[in-house]
Amino acid sequence: MHCSFPDPHHPVCPPGKYREMYKPEEIEISSTLNEIHKLYNHEILKNYTNIYRRSRLRETNEEASGHLTIKAYTIYYERNGKPKRGIVIGHLGDRRRTLARIEDDPERLQELEKQELIGRTFKVHFDNESGVNLISLNEELN
Repeated sequence: MHCSFPDPHHPVCPPGKYREMYKPEEIEISSTLNEIHKLYNHEILKNYTNIYRRSRLRETNEEASGHLTIKAYTIYYERNGKPKRGIVIGHLGDRRRTLARIEDDPERLQELEKQELIGRTFKVHFDNESGVNLISLNEELN
């Protein structure tokens, strides 16, 4: 599955008759989010895709390349208080969303506490070796 519509109920605990409508073993779950075409071609779900064109609900991209405008970010810290890793969520040029790791050293990450990254755009690429999207704060685009 590539989507979830949590209203009127959470997908894992449907009430009453909805619990009996679908058999979990008959639902095909994609191994990657890049199989969006399966959602568009799905017998039922195709009628409900892209219904929120102006909202924050966007398609995702697991293997990003291009420009990423940061919409949210966080820094994970070691127990000693030093930054360990930075993670960003943002929009690509085609408005799809992606998650990326900041590929900078701990000292550079510590500088982020004094900066605002939201709204700034950086180059993003998929790293085959680590299997994650990466951005470098040294590659900011104006």
